[in-house]
Amino acid sequence: MKLAVAKYSVGKPADFGEFAARQRLILEEASRAGAELAVLPEYLALELAATFAPRDQPRPERLAGRAAASAAGVVDAVR
Repeated sequence: MKLAVAKYSVGKPADFGEFAARQRLILEEASRAGAELAVLPEYLALELAATFAPRDQPRPERLAGRAAASAAGVVDAVR
């Protein structure tokens, strides 16, 4: 099994679409390189949180669930 590990700097996307597009590019690049599994850093959730309006900022205990759901959607989009 070929594994890809992402080197990742946290950005500040304007919205969820921009966040998802960046993840899609990273995963597509890993796929083109032959990776069967890509490992993304857990702190990419910080970038996801930047897309929330201030009133929608989640409590820390709920952020992990939103990040996991979003990541699943990005993976499905790449398939």
